Amino acid sequence: MVSGFTVSSSDPPAFTGFYWSYEQQIWLQDLIAILFVDLPAAEQIRAIAADMKTAVARFYAEEGSPQEEIWCTLENIDVV
Repeated sequence: MVSGFTVSSSDPPAFTGFYWSYEQQIWLQDLIAILFVDLPAAEQIRAIAADMKTAVARFYAEEGSPQEEIWCTLENIDVV
């Protein structure tokens, strides 16, 4: 299971980006915070990530701010 995590600042956000909204047909500013989660390699990482993405999407929707998309990427990191 999760053995640690790191999160960037959300106020102010660590990054600012822009994306094309297909729903609104305009460029939208995107305030970005990043969360790193440490999981042992033996864990079912894809399933855990999918569950986390669903939980985050549900949280945004419950707070009245549903998202068009939430990105969740997986990266293998070798500690040397």
